[in-house]
Amino acid sequence: MNPRTFVKLKDYWNNQFDFYLLYDSLNRKVMGKWFGSEDGVREIQHPLKTVGDDLNRILYGLKEENIILILLSYGHLNRYQTEVKYSNEDIVEMISSKWIEVISAMKIKFPNYNFFWKLHPAQKHDLLWKAITNRIQHEYPDITLLLPEENAQKWILKSKVIVGEVSSVLWWSSFFATKTTISFDVFGISFMDFFKYHRGLYYFNNLEDFYATDFTKEHIDLLKMKESIPTLSDFLYEVCK
Repeated sequence: MNPRTFVKLKDYWNNQFDFYLLYDSLNRKVMGKWFGSEDGVREIQHPLKTVGDDLNRILYGLKEENIILILLSYGHLNRYQTEVKYSNEDIVEMISSKWIEVISAMKIKFPNYNFFWKLHPAQKHDLLWKAITNRIQHEYPDITLLLPEENAQKWILKSKVIVGEVSSVLWWSSFFATKTTISFDVFGISFMDFFKYHRGLYYFNNLEDFYATDFTKEHIDLLKMKESIPTLSDFLYEVCK
């Protein structure tokens, strides 16, 4: 299914299963709209919430550091440039100037943090993103540029703050309660509000709200939230008993 238009790509899926297990209430509403009802749609906790810390400790053994990891999304720039008919110079100026504003704001809100910038692997040979990255590094020479093919998950585990636009790695990062995950929708691109209602991360469509947010206080409150959604084991127990 196309999640934006709700166009079904395969009609027969709705009759093949008794239950559809989802990780987010927003997705539950989307699936209910697709099916015509929410019968059989169940929300469960993502395994990252229940065993993620233990499992990743075994796999990687990484400790969090004072790192702000900026992960860039792939595909939106070319699509937007086609829609608005911007020249390469205009789109590079627009995106790089916005990221410079964001990084400047983050340096104020998160002092004494090291910044790392990582392109998506598919952006490795993208000339527009190379130009944007060059401008960012010229403005902030202290930012470390990671290779696009670096393992994003490992760097997320090492970082305390994860920043991006609409990348799926923000969704993954949002399941770690100890991390501050931020989606910035400040580029004037209409389809970058994907995470507006997603739980577990901060969404900002302006820097004024970002400056006004007390991340320490609000993050502590987030850690204290009690999870009432069943785990996969809880769900299977109820179904099979």
